[in-house]
Amino acid sequence: MKKLVGFLFLVLMTALSGALFACDDVAREKDAAKPEHVHESEIYCDVDAEDRSITLGYSCDCGADASSLTVRLTGHSGEVVCLVPDDSGKVDCYAYEGEFSVEVLLGETSLYGTQVVFKPTAYYQAVEGYEYTDGEEIEKIEYWSSVAGAYKHANVVLPPDYDPEKSYPVLYLLHGLQCDEDSWVSSIYGLYEMNAQYIVQNAHYFDGAPEMIVVCVNSLVNATETEPEWSAVPPSAPPELAQTYDLTGRDIVECLMPYINEHYSTLTGKRNTAIAGFSMGGREAVLTAFAYQDVFGYVGAFSSASFGENVVSSSDYVPDLAVAEGSDGFYYVQVTVGTLDTLKSVSDGLSEKLEAAGVEHTYTTMFAGHTPTVWRAALTRFVRAVFV
Repeated sequence: MKKLVGFLFLVLMTALSGALFACDDVAREKDAAKPEHVHESEIYCDVDAEDRSITLGYSCDCGADASSLTVRLTGHSGEVVCLVPDDSGKVDCYAYEGEFSVEVLLGETSLYGTQVVFKPTAYYQAVEGYEYTDGEEIEKIEYWSSVAGAYKHANVVLPPDYDPEKSYPVLYLLHGLQCDEDSWVSSIYGLYEMNAQYIVQNAHYFDGAPEMIVVCVNSLVNATETEPEWSAVPPSAPPELAQTYDLTGRDIVECLMPYINEHYSTLTGKRNTAIAGFSMGGREAVLTAFAYQDVFGYVGAFSSASFGENVVSSSDYVPDLAVAEGSDGFYYVQVTVGTLDTLKSVSDGLSEKLEAAGVEHTYTTMFAGHTPTVWRAALTRFVRAVFV
């Protein structure tokens, strides 16, 4: 909601109309000799959801002006806050997020009312008064992986009002190097919040995105769910590192997805299945989606790692990509990267290869590096666009 249309509300109270307007106590103090006044009044209320502000204008014969008014916000969960305008008649609502009813008051008299939704400034944070699936409510599952020859783990985030009688589309999220299935729902290296559970649900609350089941995958597809040793200085990695991650697609399609579809109420088919990831997860999301074009309809690659054998190098290699014969392609493909990312050339090349393959996609950049700032924003954009 860009901006609620500025509203001009004019009340003319005259003896001829027979309607009298009683001033409140503030107005009476200005003219104690008259407990009630017959007067004309005019109110202007402009609610700007994008600017997160309310601008008031008011005048009446009793002398009250915009400084005499109060704005009462009643939030989604019933919390109430009263705000007063500054000298220009502006009320700053920057600190408030969510859906509010707005009342403009002169004393206790309500002069005007409307509704407004202030979208979160940070989608990866919970908004007070709204329900989320977080903490211990996120289900840690264990499933048998015939690809790894061992039991593996994943996190499942259900909508907070999950109903097994309903069916939901599924988003599979992949992590980067030195991360695991917990990274998307907690933090990276214990320092940078990711909180996909909030991002997805806020997109539902504030943008109308469909509710979905989110599966956070562990892409370390071996018996121990650990990475082969590698060094970042100088950048070098053994072939086993790429080989371990490149089993992600098989593990999802052959082992994890059947478990999810058996234990949860899912919508199936590529129209209802999405995959996305950051860094190494971006690489694996692309490789998985193109390997299983009949399974995944939506693909997100956020700051993709190199597609070369040495995945921690600065190689800008991207393989040729092709839409399979008989495939109807993808419904939405998103590539996102930071302009300061040392791996930006990989995303540049990926976009070029997608274009050469005739795959329609969005390519967005942000003024940032190889950081969660990019990945959180990319996921926000992605979940607004899928399953529609």
